[in-house]
Formats: sequence, structure tokens, C-alpha cells
Amino acid sequence: MALKNSLSWGRIARVIRPFFTCFMPILTKEPAQSFLQRLLDASPNGILVFETVRDSQTGTFTDLRLTAANTQATQVIDRPAELLVGQLMSHIFAKSSTPEGLARAMHVLETGNPFTYETKAVPLNGGEARWYEVAITKLDDGLMVTFTDSTARKLAEEALQAQANLLESVFHNSLMGMSVLQAIRCDAGIITDFRLLRINEKGCQYANMVAADVQGKTLRDIYPLTDSYGLFNTLVEVCQTNQTVELEQYYPDLKSWYIVTISPLNDGAVVAYQDITARKQIEQAWQRQSDTFRGVLRSTLNGLNVLEIIRDPAGQLVDLRYEYISEQVLHDTGLTREQFIGTTVLTLFPGTRQSRFWPAFEAIVATGEPQTFEEHYQFEGYDNYMMCQITPLGTDRVVSIYQNINELKRAQAEAQQQAELLGTVVNNSPTGLVVYQAVRDASGQIIDFIHTLSNPTNSKITGRSNEELIGLSLLDHYPSNQQNGHFDALVQVVETGESQRRLLDYRAHGINGWFDAQYLKQGDGVLFTYLDVSDSQQHRQQLEALNAELVRSNESLQSFAYVASHDLQEPLRKILAFGNLLEQQFSESLPIDARDYIGRMQGAAERMSLLIKDLLAYSRITTHRAPTRPIDLTKVMTGVLTDLDLAIHEAGAKVQVGVLPTLPGDGIQLQQLFQNLLSNAIKFHKSGTTPLVTIESQMAAPTDLPSGLQQTGKAYYKISVADNGIGFDEKYLDRIFQVFQRLHGKSLFAGSGVGLAITRRVAENHGGAITARSQPGQGATFIVYLPTA
Repeated sequence: MALKNSLSWGRIARVIRPFFTCFMPILTKEPAQSFLQRLLDASPNGILVFETVRDSQTGTFTDLRLTAANTQATQVIDRPAELLVGQLMSHIFAKSSTPEGLARAMHVLETGNPFTYETKAVPLNGGEARWYEVAITKLDDGLMVTFTDSTARKLAEEALQAQANLLESVFHNSLMGMSVLQAIRCDAGIITDFRLLRINEKGCQYANMVAADVQGKTLRDIYPLTDSYGLFNTLVEVCQTNQTVELEQYYPDLKSWYIVTISPLNDGAVVAYQDITARKQIEQAWQRQSDTFRGVLRSTLNGLNVLEIIRDPAGQLVDLRYEYISEQVLHDTGLTREQFIGTTVLTLFPGTRQSRFWPAFEAIVATGEPQTFEEHYQFEGYDNYMMCQITPLGTDRVVSIYQNINELKRAQAEAQQQAELLGTVVNNSPTGLVVYQAVRDASGQIIDFIHTLSNPTNSKITGRSNEELIGLSLLDHYPSNQQNGHFDALVQVVETGESQRRLLDYRAHGINGWFDAQYLKQGDGVLFTYLDVSDSQQHRQQLEALNAELVRSNESLQSFAYVASHDLQEPLRKILAFGNLLEQQFSESLPIDARDYIGRMQGAAERMSLLIKDLLAYSRITTHRAPTRPIDLTKVMTGVLTDLDLAIHEAGAKVQVGVLPTLPGDGIQLQQLFQNLLSNAIKFHKSGTTPLVTIESQMAAPTDLPSGLQQTGKAYYKISVADNGIGFDEKYLDRIFQVFQRLHGKSLFAGSGVGLAITRRVAENHGGAITARSQPGQGATFIVYLPTA
């Protein structure tokens, strides 16, 4: 920016001397005028520096000449500094009120007092007028003018004032009563009351008071019932939460309803209220009518629809739209009220056009006459019998009422089916069927029975057709019934009403056989049914003979078990004893072959003894069962581990036992089951590997059960015994649970092949099952399923 002369900058420098000193290090490297110019340009305000122009003869003040200007000022004036510096104020602001400006400048020069003012001026380059805040300060024999654009603030103030004027107008001219309240707090900051600051005309009308009389008073003074209405607590809540509350409030003393809106305002509230008493009375009357109407419809068992008629331009029926439906319709259709209201009949039920409803609707539209009909509606998945009535409601609506008669129709159909079924059963039943009617004497005693019904089976057995039997006297035509007890049974059933069942041995009137007879009272008579069980009776006698034979067989088996446990073991013990004596006394004198023969004999005898013991154990499991009682498997497993302690020690095995349940069973058998499984797990271990056996239990999922247990409906425990032994091929799974079945030679692993058969029999005796999973060389897991109860 060009400078007029160094004198002007000197004056400026004196004004900003405190700042000038701080920047001395910089000014040593940069000319002072350049630095001062940059300092002025950094100001956000426009800055103009003028020197006075006086008459050369009189010294009178005539004008001001611009000697310096910063960038902000040149941008506002919209002229470059080169064209401004050196110009007179009267020339620069030719379009502005120069005389007024010069007068203010002269006043500052004369008094030395700064002058500030706000002015509205049109930019020199034209455009809309803008507001500026201007400050004039004396600078030696000149002036410094600073100015800031305050248009935005001025416009905001004007808008705020306009808004305030608008709010004031709304407040005083509102159709709602409005009050402004200020909170009154005690020393602890708790709101104790509210002061009425302002109230509009409508509010005064509602309260029947004058604004000047109540403004400035407290709420409790003006409305003593404030607390009882709950309004005071609501006002406190609004002040505390800063949330607007809207409510409907009834004032009994005024007998009026008001809708009240309370909004927070500083430390107080604005309350707007409107009298809605007339509307509320109408609503209450309508609600009472509506509740009555809905109550009637809700209590009715009939379906009811109010439908709007939809016509085409020619006036013909096109569809009907649901306006109202009763609760019974929702119950019958399974749809919601929202699905009905506003929807057309053919949209929800397109089958209506093919039903009897549509002709009835068309008749209503054409004639206005009510329609009554019965319909079996079988569309959209519905199958309903209905008794229907459609009545016009004015010219554009109808009321459709129906009664669901499904139960009646179903009862009629079931009665027909029952009658047909009964006829089919009676006529085709292999059971003889007779209905007897009691015949009484004058004193009321039963003296005979008359046949009133007979089926074909009875006709076949008696040799008389149904027509021949009907009306026949029992004792006249079948007198033997008095001796075989049949007549007495009939009398007893009629007199006591208690049913009877007996095996009737009938040997008369060409009838010979055993009959399973049932007597059931039927009115003043008896329904007698019987079934020829002659063959069954013979089979029963044969079965009794077989059962006796089975008892004898079981006794023989028990005798065999005794022999196996005592008599057969005794020779084996002697063979083993004599073999031991031979080895001890003559081993040195016997040839090597003889000693080998003795060893083989001893081994065979020991295997025979083991086989007999296992066979005896298997037999006892089959024929002996102890009473079922709760068995703690943890205690059972402790006993098994004690019995197998030597085998576990010799094999160096590790046994891990988890939590085991308590379940109903035979403790001895369950101990045999787990002892066999654990013994096998230790026996069939891999050479050079420490045997590891893990025993765990959990509830079995229904889908995990073997097929034979899935249909029992019982809950089962799943108990697994897993090892890391030699395993086996699962194709032999069924074979390993059979008696005397072995997968390995007796030279490799000792045993009789009975142990796993025992485990299966024990599991089955307890209503469970056993299975296994394995692969060769990968160990085996035996899984036992036992019922929880």
C-alpha cells in the first residue's frame, strides 16, 4: 500500500507504541512502515487514518485527507489503496452524508473525546445498505476511524424483535389461556411455589379474573386447590426434567375439562390451557353409546359385519367394504380387526362370489329386502355351516349376521355316522349281540326277558334269524338259561346296574362251547355280548400244561446250576490237585514231554473251571432277580475297583471314574456288568502302553438311544466305559455279546467268552441296552443305557 508521508505513520506508531516495542527485533530486519502496514492489515476491523485540511489563510478546518488505510477498509470501500490515499473525505464519501461525518470529525478534533456510533450506509460500489459500528479517535492533528460490519447482528436483533412482537401478539390474541410462571425456591433450592408473571386475556376469561389483580401473585394464592389437582407437582416435574407435559385435567369446582400443556421456560414454565368441556361431554356420551354397542356385540355368539356397498357407475354391486365386525367374526376366521376394517369382502374371501352370500347381497341391493338363508361355506380353507341373515342399513350399507352351526351339523353327521357304524358293527361283529327287555309281574319282579335285538352272529350261533328271535321269551324257548346262571346274571345287572363279565359254559339247545360273556344294563333290560372262546379255552389249558412243564424245566436248570457249581467243580479240583502233586513230587523224574502234558492238563482244567463258573453266573442272571431298589453306581464302582485291584496293579492301569448316578436295579447284577466291562478294558490292552480306562455318565438324548428304547417314553442314563486298548472291528459287534464268542485266541487272552453276554443280559434285565464303538488298534468304548426310573 502506498504511504502518503512518514508523518502519518509516526502518529500511528505512537498509538500502538506498546505493541511496537515488542516487535523491535523484527523491525530491525524490516522497515517500520512495512511492518506497521502489515500490522494494520491483520486487523479484522477497517482502519482509516486522516489528517486535517485547513484553510491556508484562516487555518479553519475544511476537510480531512486519507493518509493510510488497511486491507479490510479498502475491501469495504471497494477501491485500491493507491486510489484512496491522498483523497479528501468529501470525495471518498461523496454519496454518503459527508457534512454529518465532517461535523462529527470536527467535534472529536476540538474536544479530543472519542466518538462511537452506528450507521447504515450504502456501499460506495452500490448494493444493499449495511450497518456499521464506527469509532473516531483523535490522532495529533488528525483522526483514526475504525469500523466493523454489524449488519448480521443488526438483522438478528431486528428478527428477534419481530419474533418477540409476534410472540407478544400470539400470547395476547391466542384462543388458549396462557400463563407464564416463575419458580419460587427456598434457601435449599427446593421449589415451594410459583409466581404468575403474565397471563393473557383468554386465561383471565377462563379464571374469571383481571390480569392486573393476579400478576405477581403466587400460584397457591390464586389457585388454593392447585395441590389437590396435582398441578403443582406436574409443574415441579417440568422444571426438574426440562420436558414438556400435556394432560387433560378436570376441575370439579369449575365443572370444566381443560387440556393443559406445560413447557419449561428458564426457571419456570409456560402453561397453555383450553376449555374442552363441550367436546369432552360429547366424547363421553359417544363413548357410553359405543361401549354399550360394543358390549352387546362382544357378548353375542353370532357373527356380525357392517358392510359398505360398493357400486359401479351403473349402480350394480361390485363389492362390499368392512366397516365393523364383532368379536365372534375374529374368533371364527382367525383374522385381526386391522385385517378386516377398510378391506373388501372379495379381497379377503373371494369365494363369496360362488357362495349363497353373493346372490343375497345382490338381492339386497336390488330390492332392499332382508335375506335369510343357510350356507355351507367351503372356500379359502374354511368349512363352515352358517345360518345367515342380511338386512339393509340405509341405502349404502348392510348388516350381515350369521350363526355358526358347525356343531349342530357335526352332531347330526356324527349321529348319522354312529348309527351307520353301529349298524356295521352289529351286523359284522364276530361277537354275538343280544338286547333283552325285562318282563315283570304285577309286583314288579322280573320273571322273564324278551329278545328285542339280535345280530347275524347270534342268529348263526342260535340257528334263528333276527326276525325269528325278536319277541321270543328267553325262558320259554331257552329254559336251560335258568340252570346255567345266564338268567340270574341278567336279573342282577338290571336290578343293580352293575356290569358283569363271566365265562359262560353253554351246553344246550344245540349250542356247545365256552363263551366270554358281558352284561351291560340298557334301560330296563340288558345288552348281552359274547364271544366264542372255545378254542382259546383249549389253548389256555394247553398253555397251563406248558407252564407246568416250564416250571419243571426251570427246576431242572436250577439243579443243573447246583451240579455245575458243586459236582462238576469237584472232579476239576481233584484233577488240579493231583496235577500239582505230580509237578511237585515227580517233576525231576518225569520226562520233559510228561511235564508238558501235565502243564497242558492243568491249563485245560483251569479253563474248564472258569467256563463252568461263567456259565453258572450267566444262568443265575437269567433265573434269579433280586428286588429292585435304588443303587448308587459310585458305590458299585468302588466295589468293582476293589475286586480288580490286583489286575489293575499288575497291568499298571489307570482308571478315571466320573460322577455316576443312582438308579433302580439289582446291585449284584450291576456289579457283574461293570466288573466284566472294566476287566475286559484292562485285559485287552496294547503291549507297551499304559492301560487307561475312563468311566463317565450323562443323560441320554432321545435321538441317541438305540432303536429298541426310543419308543418306551422313558428317560435313560448313558454310561460309557472307554479304553485305549487293542479295539476290534465293529462288524463283529453283535458277535461279541453272544455266549462263548471270542475274537482272539485263548493263547493270547484268557477268558471263556461269557463276560459280554452277561453284560447284555444284565442291561436287558434292567430295561436297558448295551452297545459299543471301536476300531482295531484305537481302543473301544462300551455304552450302557439304563432307565432313570
